[in-house]
Amino acid sequence: MAPNGQTQIFAPWADPAAKPLIEFRNVSKRFGNFTAIDNLNLSIYEREFFALLGPSGCGKTTLMRLLTTALQPTSGNILYSGEAIDLCRYEYLSDILYLGHQPGVKMTLTAEENLRWM
Repeated sequence: MAPNGQTQIFAPWADPAAKPLIEFRNVSKRFGNFTAIDNLNLSIYEREFFALLGPSGCGKTTLMRLLTTALQPTSGNILYSGEAIDLCRYEYLSDILYLGHQPGVKMTLTAEENLRWM
């Protein structure tokens, strides 16, 4: 609620000055001949609720791994506050939290195998 008692509406798309917090620009990710993500353009604004839904195999996990820098795009750029994530990786990673639906560590693998699996 705003100080004047009015309900605040968050609508970055209505504010021409709003800048995306995270931006995917023409991002593609390939694994050999398989294209998991093809030329994705996506803007996520500060305070915006972001949900990723889709059927199995459509690239959700790949996109989340790109978002967390566990994977690098084959082509395109991912920006954080207008700067390439790889140039501000420490700041970016200290500002995000990713909580997946499954544990990130496979108990049947060694520490080294877990790192390779990522």
